[in-house]
Amino acid sequence: MYIIQNHLGLIKIGKTRQLKIRLGRIERDDLCTVQLVSLHQDKGDEEQKYLSHFEPYRLVGEWLDGHDRARKDIADHLCSGPATQWPFQPASDSKIAKWLDEVEAKRSAISKAKLSQRFIRKMENFYERDGSWNLHCDWKIGQIIWEYDEEHSYQTIPQKIDSIDTTLVSFGDVDLRFPLPKFTANISDALLTWPESERPQRWSGTAWDCCIEGLKARRNNMLSRH
Repeated sequence: MYIIQNHLGLIKIGKTRQLKIRLGRIERDDLCTVQLVSLHQDKGDEEQKYLSHFEPYRLVGEWLDGHDRARKDIADHLCSGPATQWPFQPASDSKIAKWLDEVEAKRSAISKAKLSQRFIRKMENFYERDGSWNLHCDWKIGQIIWEYDEEHSYQTIPQKIDSIDTTLVSFGDVDLRFPLPKFTANISDALLTWPESERPQRWSGTAWDCCIEGLKARRNNMLSRH
C-alpha cells in the first residue's frame, strides 16, 4: 500500500504491485505530479479499512484533502507521526478547484470516448441491415454529435425538412426537435459526422463507412482537447 501526494498537496492512498507504472498512470490520468510519502508492504489488504476511516477527507475519486488535520490523521495511523515528510504544501482553494474541473473534464471525455468506441465497433461488426436498424444508428449518431461534442455542433447541421418521411428528434434537455439526417444512407449527411476541420470534400465509399470514419475522427478530436 502506498501514500502519495500531488503537486497541489492532495493525498492518495492505494495499493499496487507495480508502483512505478501505477504512479505514472496517476500523473497521466489526473494531470498532476506526484511524490511518494510512504510505502507499506504489509498493509495492502487493509486499504479499504483505511479509505473508510479517511472518508471525511475525500475530495474527488480517491484524492483526500491535504490540510493539517488530514495529514496529521493519516500520519498518525499510517506513517511516522509528526516526523512524516510531506513533499507539497496545500495549494489555494482556487487552484485546487481549477484542477478538479480539469480532471473531471478529462474523465468525462474519456468516458464519452469509450461509449462512442463501443458504438463504432457495433457499426463495424454488423454493417447495414434494414430500415429500422439504420434509423437506430442515425439516431445514435445524432446523439453522439449532440451530447458528446462540447460545441454541440449538431446545431450546425442543416435544419431543412425536405421530405414527408423526415424523422424529428430531440437530444439532451433541449426543448427543440431536429430533423434527423440520414447519416447511414446519404453521403452528404454522412460527411456531417466528421469534425468540420477534418471533413473530406468527397467520399468514394458507402455512407455507412463514411459514418464510421467520421465518428472515429470526432472521437479522436474530442480526446485531443483533453
